Amino acid sequence: MLGRSHPRRRWALCSKHFGKWEAGYTLTETIVVLAIIGALTAIAIPSFVYIVDIRRLNNAQDQILQTMRRAQQQSQHQRVNYRASFREVDDVMQLAIHPSTALPTDVTWSNLPEGIRIDTEATTFYRNSQGVYSVQFNYRGNVSGRLGRMTVHRPNQAMPKRCVFASTLIGTMRRDMDRNCAR
Repeated sequence: MLGRSHPRRRWALCSKHFGKWEAGYTLTETIVVLAIIGALTAIAIPSFVYIVDIRRLNNAQDQILQTMRRAQQQSQHQRVNYRASFREVDDVMQLAIHPSTALPTDVTWSNLPEGIRIDTEATTFYRNSQGVYSVQFNYRGNVSGRLGRMTVHRPNQAMPKRCVFASTLIGTMRRDMDRNCAR
């Protein structure tokens, strides 16, 4: 038993040899790990922001379509012309459902999610002198007047876009996105 020591004894001898300052990671190892985390973050953040933008646009598109459908249903139910109207006030997009005889100031407006804007170049709904876009439905729920589309996008971005079409005189509505919103 001369060359051998007990396992506990060997550990005790080794632990005496190492000081507290040698425990943990070196500065180089820490910097490498932080650089890897930074690189992964730089890759992930733009993707995350894009996903959030897409979700906001999809949500706005759904709200626009629902507003148009509710205006169509109200026109049939009330047996009078109803409008789905859209506008921007202080960089906030708003929407409303109202009889066609109501003035924009007499209407209750709802806000869309923050950062959604009307694409004025691609939107083809009727626009009045106050900048309110609208589509009108007659007492049968058919589009009364001008067919067209409402297109929304994020500010300072050409793409992505989301749009809702009033595509037939009988009141058919559909959704589309990106380059198809310009057709």
